[in-house]
Amino acid sequence: MHPGFVTAVEMLTMPPVCDLPEDRRSGDRCAYCGGVPDVDLGIRLSVLRGEVQVWRPKSCEPCARSRAREVFRGHVDTCARCCGADYCVDARAVHGLGWP
Repeated sequence: MHPGFVTAVEMLTMPPVCDLPEDRRSGDRCAYCGGVPDVDLGIRLSVLRGEVQVWRPKSCEPCARSRAREVFRGHVDTCARCCGADYCVDARAVHGLGWP
């Protein structure tokens, strides 16, 4: 991860944008559970109805932590730079989000 290029929250997987109501795409509600959001997930680009759409999802803290843990586990299983407890910059950033 290069600072200024991508952040830990931008590495989190998102639900399919086509399945989300407008309030969850706009950041008014958590993109994952529909709860009250407090974590900005950054600007996302997705194709919706054949057009590129910009959306600004947010997440509640429990959902952001849960997704970060999933991303971390998947990352360390496949990253050539992560070996043992010597994690790469990406893994450390996502770990910090999942286990604050």
